Amino acid sequence: MLGLGNLWRSESRAVLRQVALTVACVLCGMVAFAALCFAGFVVAWERFGLVNACLATAFAFLVAALLLGAVQAALAERRRRRRHEAMAAAAPLAALADPRALLLVLQIAKTIGLKRVAPLLAIGAAAFAFGASRRGANGRRARHAAPRQDAME
Repeated sequence: MLGLGNLWRSESRAVLRQVALTVACVLCGMVAFAALCFAGFVVAWERFGLVNACLATAFAFLVAALLLGAVQAALAERRRRRRHEAMAAAAPLAALADPRALLLVLQIAKTIGLKRVAPLLAIGAAAFAFGASRRGANGRRARHAAPRQDAME
């Protein structure tokens, strides 16, 4: 047990060191970026005056904020689409995992008899597997489309 505790302690120390180094790198990068922005502002101030330098700096940061916002929106849309696709792919399995559906199937099997229900279950399982394989093949084809013939020539 002591070996496991020492292992966790050493791993947590390593993770803490890594986090501290990452924070230090981010802070150094922020200071360097601020110095570059200030140097650009001073150059603009000397060439164009104080008001124009302030306006140019504000405009530059506005454009950067708009670009980063567009990137963030695109990434959020991609995450939403992937989450929706994953939920759509898991929907048939979720229906099979429903306890009420399982109880209904067991009640039907008990009422009709297992010998009569077994062939129906086999046919249903085969249909489910066939549908899942078709859906998976369509998904792969849609993501990895074959190159067009006219593009290769």
